[in-house]
This record gives sequence, structure tokens and C-alpha cells, in this order.
Amino acid sequence: MLLDAQADRAHIMTVLSSYRRTLSPDANLLVYYAGHGLHDRESDKVYWLPVDAEPDNSANWLQTDDITSEIRAIPARHVLIVADSCYSGGMTRDAQALFTPTERSRFLEKVASAKSRDLLSSGGDEPVADAGGAGGHSVFAAALLRGLDQMDLDRFTAAELFSNYIRVIVAGNSDQTPEYNFIRNSGHDAGDFIFVRRTP
Repeated sequence: MLLDAQADRAHIMTVLSSYRRTLSPDANLLVYYAGHGLHDRESDKVYWLPVDAEPDNSANWLQTDDITSEIRAIPARHVLIVADSCYSGGMTRDAQALFTPTERSRFLEKVASAKSRDLLSSGGDEPVADAGGAGGHSVFAAALLRGLDQMDLDRFTAAELFSNYIRVIVAGNSDQTPEYNFIRNSGHDAGDFIFVRRTP
């Protein structure tokens, strides 16, 4: 886990790279990035801005294409990136319907066995709010936390969490539109990240 001052470009890439060696093919990985993002219109590239990034110097900007390359190489079956940053939706393709409620059980088995590389972002190719949500969180983080707390299923997908608790709440209470989709060029293969609620 990287917190605040530790989360510079080198440390982020080192941690992602280490997962190539430490995670098994049956593993699940959730990466949560809360920070600044930038869409460089001149290069048409999207970046995360770690703590060592400078506004007019791209040397320590973290291109989302580099993150995608690392995610592709990680052997874990399911990888979910939760990005609460400006322009974070730039890593995905257009949204698709994933399943119908009557086929949910069969669908969970299918997505559990297939590889997934997904992004749950606080917005698309746009600025996002750092505050405005309950408990001093961003609107996106507050909706995410509430959804994780209130979801009444023992097993649920990230897509269900997004559809039921995040998409409408965030878009309806801010000027940003959150997104959930697979990460392009990442090795995604029709799976989804599955949350399993702990029994007390």
C-alpha cells in the first residue's frame, strides 16, 4: 500500500511490477488511485499525476498506457482499478450491458472464471470534484463506500456496484459522469471483479 508521500511515479510502477512475481493466476487485485489526473491534449494521452509530478514537466507523469501494460502482465485473474481522479475514464472503451438479472447466478460463475481488467472511474474525460460527498470524501468515494456498505448480496460484481450505487448518485450530484468498463489493450476476457462479503 502506498500512502501520500510514498506514491511517487517510481514507487507506483515498482509496486505494480512486483505483482507480476507475487500474485498467482487465481488472485484478485484491487488498485485504488485517488489523486490528480490530466489529459494532455497535445499528445492526446491521459496521465495520473503522482506526488512528484510537476505541472509543466511530464518527466514524472504516469501515462495510463504504462499502467495498462503492467496490468496486462499481472497473472491475477481479476484486476479492478478504481480511479478517483480527473480524466480517469480515458482508459476504457464504450460501456456495454453485462447481464440480465434472471441469469445472474450463471453469469457470476462465468465472470469468475474469465480474466478481467476493469476500470471504475470517478469521471470520464473531464475534471472531477475532490470533495462534496459525505464524511469529507469526494462525491465518488462517498458513493463507492455507501454501495459497499449497503449492497445486500453476499457476492456481487463491480458492475452491479456501479449500476446500483455509483452511476446515478455521482452524476446526479455533481458535474462528472462516472464510468465502468474494461481497460482497452489490457488482456481483458469477459470476466468481472467479484466482491465477496465477509461473514462476521
